[in-house]
Amino acid sequence: MLNKKKANENVFNGYPSRILKQRPFFSIIIPCYNSAKTLGTLLQSIVDQNMNDEIEVILANDHSPESYQKVVDKFKDILSIRQIMTDYNFAPGNTREKGVSIAEGEWVTFADHDDEYIPNTLKEVKRRILEVGEDQFVVTDFYEMDPDTRQIIREMKGYRNWMHGKFYSLDNFWKKYDIHFKKDLLTHEDICVSSQCNSAAQLSGKEPSYFEIFTYCWMSRPTTISREKYGDHGFLEVFFKDYIESTGYTYFNFYKKHHMPRQFGFESTVEVLVYCYMYMQGIKFHHPDNWIRENENYCREYLVTIKEEFGVTNKDIWDYVAADDARVFMETQEPAHMGVGPWIESETFSQWLDMLHKDIPTRTTMSQAMKKENMR
Repeated sequence: MLNKKKANENVFNGYPSRILKQRPFFSIIIPCYNSAKTLGTLLQSIVDQNMNDEIEVILANDHSPESYQKVVDKFKDILSIRQIMTDYNFAPGNTREKGVSIAEGEWVTFADHDDEYIPNTLKEVKRRILEVGEDQFVVTDFYEMDPDTRQIIREMKGYRNWMHGKFYSLDNFWKKYDIHFKKDLLTHEDICVSSQCNSAAQLSGKEPSYFEIFTYCWMSRPTTISREKYGDHGFLEVFFKDYIESTGYTYFNFYKKHHMPRQFGFESTVEVLVYCYMYMQGIKFHHPDNWIRENENYCREYLVTIKEEFGVTNKDIWDYVAADDARVFMETQEPAHMGVGPWIESETFSQWLDMLHKDIPTRTTMSQAMKKENMR
């Protein structure tokens, strides 16, 4: 038993299987859990980038009961592969965070063990990074693909709130703006990081470079956590609290931590509130009798937080959402449909806000009213 423990410690010590002569350009971080069946395809797609001397692969093991060392051994002399293990098994965000902790590449990117890269696209990303002088954050396109038929389900173009096909400068962006996966967040860990990255881009005053190139294939499987059904309820409904934590409260915390402009804090948190409204309308439409009531309480707490922090009313929120021909509202509809499908609203946005929390007099107004009453 002791020898086995020592062997495992040796495997997951973070040492590279192949020593590179220079700092890698890309660190590809792959969370692994029961990955033996699919990991080989992903590693081969990395080999097919034809830049093995410029890539380090970091396999972050979340205490998988399944061994995949045989798969790794096939590539250990071709790729520079480093292995590390989380402190305990819990959540994919913890695993990715562990991987980042030992990354040495100039740029960090993330891949899921059952996905794959499109050949030679990372080489093209590097070329464009150097060409435009990008030094912070890059967004590329990716495909949602059926892993069995290899048919493209959807082209995901320019989406920032996904981690697929994103590249982050380790020194000038990730570390500079203190980006982290939230510890023990069970789901939506990728959106939590995306929310931080969107905030960091705002703080830097520089939007990420968008390279209109498909780099990644996201394999859409029914067993993927975001595709599974939990009784009569979908992924988003079951983990709605995680969604709000990963988006609205992440923007709110970044705004407060970095003393960002009030307008950014207000707009970014309200835009998440619009998503919450649309998701709740979809959930109610598809499950009118047994939707999870507690989720509306999470929305209520979040709305009250916005109103108290920014000193606004429901009307102020509605006015922002309705401005510019309801730009925020209209731009939210299509991506919201991807989460919960089509719907018919059971209440308008204004009605929903009032149902959650009606406007009440501010403390100043209440104080003035009490003083006036005492003078009578």
